[in-house]
Amino acid sequence: MKVTSQTLENCQVELTIEVEDERVQKALHQAARRIADKANSPGFRKGKAPYEVVVRALGQDAVFEEMIEELGQQVYREAMEQSQLDLYGPGELLDLKRDPLVLKFTVPLRPAVDLGDYRSLRVPFTPPDVPEEDVEQVLKGLQERNATLEPAGEGPVEWNQVAVISMEARFSPESERPIFNQQGISVLIAESTDFPYPGFIPNLIGMKVGEEKSFVLPVPEDTEDEEMRGKDIYYKVKLEDLKLRHLPALDDALAQTIGEYETLDALRQGVRADLEHRAIHEAEHQYADECLSKLAEQAHIEFPPQMLEEELDRLVEQTERRLKSQKMNLDEFLNIKKQTRDDYRNELRPRADKDVRQGLALNHLVENEQIGVDHEEVEAQIQNIAAMYGQGSEALHAELASERGRQSVAFELLTSKGIERLMSICKGENPPLPAADEPAPETDVAPATPAPGGESNPSDKEIS
Repeated sequence: MKVTSQTLENCQVELTIEVEDERVQKALHQAARRIADKANSPGFRKGKAPYEVVVRALGQDAVFEEMIEELGQQVYREAMEQSQLDLYGPGELLDLKRDPLVLKFTVPLRPAVDLGDYRSLRVPFTPPDVPEEDVEQVLKGLQERNATLEPAGEGPVEWNQVAVISMEARFSPESERPIFNQQGISVLIAESTDFPYPGFIPNLIGMKVGEEKSFVLPVPEDTEDEEMRGKDIYYKVKLEDLKLRHLPALDDALAQTIGEYETLDALRQGVRADLEHRAIHEAEHQYADECLSKLAEQAHIEFPPQMLEEELDRLVEQTERRLKSQKMNLDEFLNIKKQTRDDYRNELRPRADKDVRQGLALNHLVENEQIGVDHEEVEAQIQNIAAMYGQGSEALHAELASERGRQSVAFELLTSKGIERLMSICKGENPPLPAADEPAPETDVAPATPAPGGESNPSDKEIS
């Protein structure tokens, strides 16, 4: 058997395998014998028909297909051992010639990543400031949540009242299944109310109890759900009840009903501390995204196309799960978008490419920094997660304690550690480098390093 290889772009190799005729002939006779074991040949017992009889009865093509199914697998595995390639996944058969037997495969290799001088990477970080207006807005919200209500009669609806509505929402009037259908929703008729999206509340002004109204509104382009942006939603609303709202005074008495606060000043300090904590958390989250983006941008990263397709599969499955929670399926969603499945995959492709690159960059940073997760850390995190759910978390604890659950917990911990180290580097805090001869931290939990798309690193696979 002769094996030649040609390096292609994007971590791929083209392998050409030429099989000697003697081996091919032997494999053809073995294939004919396997066929004879399953088929009846007049004048011969099962498995006893000669090669020529089988070929004459079923044709040379049938025997060749039976032969190549097994021989193709054998020579592919032998070629992999001979070439000693660092495989990412199974190869793809590109071409096959019979005489002589030559098979050509495209084989994906593991990604190649060079982070460069990532230790000199710097990204400015500005600690967030919480303005006094934000504190006052929260206090106002506490006032509103402690408001008392009383009947407001039959209407019409006016500003600063509370409307109780039933609402049905669809992507089109012809949609069989609504994306939202609920009764007894209480909404404050105020400009600050953006339920379910901005622009909805003004359509309720002037309605009377028992009245129904239909209207269509686009989802704002800045909404968090990227899949919903710009989509028209058809609403059908019925006003069930209408109430007047009376706000309590913003004073010590109100503060004492909200928590362990004796005075309004103490409540104000507590609100500010909470807002500052949230602001820092959000700022660090955005900072982590920026640092990871900069790390991937400065790195030289190559990966096989198969890796991108797997990430696209994951993103499509993620969309399908989200749509299922909205009582839709992907085909209905794509019909609204006027897209095919291929169109949608192409739309997701830039995001998938970014996810893969950033995942690989973080993966290699974790390796370079010799970051690990030990058994005790995983156990502690499992206990913390289960404790968050309190009583009735036995099933969750059992799931997390399984091998797959432990790997998932280990992955999340490792990713978090990697992000923390990257942020420290980007802030110029210069965390110490591991010694060149220092062994990597041991862990009895896989995966050892994070991989793109939230999955563990794939193991080497054979052609299927």
